[in-house]
Amino acid sequence: MGQGRKPAGSPGGSGGQFDTTGGKYRPGLPAFDDGADSPRLGEFSGVWYENDWREMPDPGAPADLKGADLSGRDLDGSDLAAATIADTSFKGANLTGSRMTATIDRTDFTGARLEGTYWGTQALFDTNGRCADVRDASFRNARADDAGFQGASLRNCDFTGAGLRNAYFEDSQLMDCSFHGADLTGAQLGGAGLDRVDLTGADLTDADLTGFGVGDVPLDDACLEGTQFSDISGFTLDGRQVTADQLKKRGATVFDN
Repeated sequence: MGQGRKPAGSPGGSGGQFDTTGGKYRPGLPAFDDGADSPRLGEFSGVWYENDWREMPDPGAPADLKGADLSGRDLDGSDLAAATIADTSFKGANLTGSRMTATIDRTDFTGARLEGTYWGTQALFDTNGRCADVRDASFRNARADDAGFQGASLRNCDFTGAGLRNAYFEDSQLMDCSFHGADLTGAQLGGAGLDRVDLTGADLTDADLTGFGVGDVPLDDACLEGTQFSDISGFTLDGRQVTADQLKKRGATVFDN
């Protein structure tokens, strides 16, 4: 089986996803009522930290964003761990580098910027062990390159047309999700459980699909050049179980179990 790609890392880091600048509090941020057009994390929790997933503590007062309309807002680098996020709109918002390890229900991320957002956990690095539990969410046409969904639970989520180049889904659980036409070039799904996940028309070039527990995952019209598979049960073409030969003819690599 191929070796998983090392995470891309944070800006200024040395390559790993958890390379950071120290997790220090940043003073001098605008107050809640300063009249700024784009509220940032400091408005919600009163605390602002650098993006350090190893050392950043949870906010003392987790944000309550139930029913909030944050469409188009600049929320770059926000820490929304343990926040209440339900019936919330982040449509077109900038959440680049944010931490989203929360329970998220009926939320709209359509067209949002999610590059490098952090939704999951790797036990060696994350001290609180949180992973996002995301249900009934729209990520249609979102920009989410390098986003980290490791260990996250994603149910009935729509990633149609989303940009997910080099995104991380290792050990995640995906159920009733659509990636129709999504760009998953170089995405990592090693150890992920896929159940009724639509990959029709997705670009899976150089993606790692060495997951498990696969069921009803169509690959019709998907680009499979350099895609890695191990257990291929449940992957289908034209409604039928795909064979290793079919995958290899389309440029994929199939490892023996």
